[in-house]
Amino acid sequence: MFDTVAYNCYELQEAEIYYGSRERSGYGDPKDKCAFTKLRNLTRISIRIIGTVLQTANFSIAVMDIIMSECPDLRDLHLEAGPTDSLQIFSLLEDGDWADLRNFTAKNVQFFPDNTTVKDKWHIFVGFVHRHCMMERINFSQTDAVFLGQVGTSALPRLRSIQITNSRSNLAPLRLCKMLTRTAVNNLWHFQGPVDEKTLPLLAQFRSLRSCTPIMKNTLLPQLTLSLPFLERLCVNVDWHGKYHGGNINSLLLTHIDSLMTMGCLTHLAGFMSSISLKLPDGVRILRRLASLRRLRYVQARALAEGGWVTIDRNTEGNFVGFRYIHNPDLDADNWGGFFKGFVLDAYKPNG
Repeated sequence: MFDTVAYNCYELQEAEIYYGSRERSGYGDPKDKCAFTKLRNLTRISIRIIGTVLQTANFSIAVMDIIMSECPDLRDLHLEAGPTDSLQIFSLLEDGDWADLRNFTAKNVQFFPDNTTVKDKWHIFVGFVHRHCMMERINFSQTDAVFLGQVGTSALPRLRSIQITNSRSNLAPLRLCKMLTRTAVNNLWHFQGPVDEKTLPLLAQFRSLRSCTPIMKNTLLPQLTLSLPFLERLCVNVDWHGKYHGGNINSLLLTHIDSLMTMGCLTHLAGFMSSISLKLPDGVRILRRLASLRRLRYVQARALAEGGWVTIDRNTEGNFVGFRYIHNPDLDADNWGGFFKGFVLDAYKPNG
């Protein structure tokens, strides 16, 4: 198959490769050469892996044949294995070198052999970052990358979005924020990752930050809204039914909704009402209260067939008059960072 593609589509610029079984992988002997390496005009590559193909000893060689194929113009790279799998691709961070790489997404990927020290992992990651000064978006989910300190004053000058979630290493929120340089802090638009009490003062320095999906205790919400009053998009996942037995809306209002009132720039709110039905009067009452934020337009709420989001309707004075259910995948908080996740699920890239 790869030979045919290379022969007939030698100017191919975008490719999505899906491996679903060992038999379909197309690799036998580890010495096999992949004709895909002849495709040197690739700018966007997405590789998705599921199932037993990961168990082949030479599979990482197959992947590296593809993404290390002398593609000097590579801009977007997406690697993803299934939720119960792990794609072992040990040489990527150490050997990868694409001067124009902008977006890098890795999910369920193991970058290092098990015997690699934490210090060595960090140095390899720092080297990768310094070789890729054009990087705008980094999304690592379920990887073994580590963060021990600042990557250097000149690193990541163009970074706009970062997501580090479900790390297999001991990921301290403070270390993640300290990794970002002053230049990155001044340009960062979207942040998704762990947040604690020590992290909030650092996040408050991110004056360009407009979109945030913090992974934190619900009790930190009032502190977060005070630290980041300029946010336009906020996703906070709260299960009110688990915390407020009997639907104690008064406790909900007093404890959390009032703290959101400091966020006068907010346009998108996800998670906060995702467990509250707007088919009940209390749900509409909460939405009406939130609508006193005059810029708020989109709110995620519990719905079945409608898609889970509503848009707030206002009169000419800007007051709440109702809402409409809408279905638009671009609204999903997972897409706010504009990360490259392949072509089928290509992420929405926000303006600004």
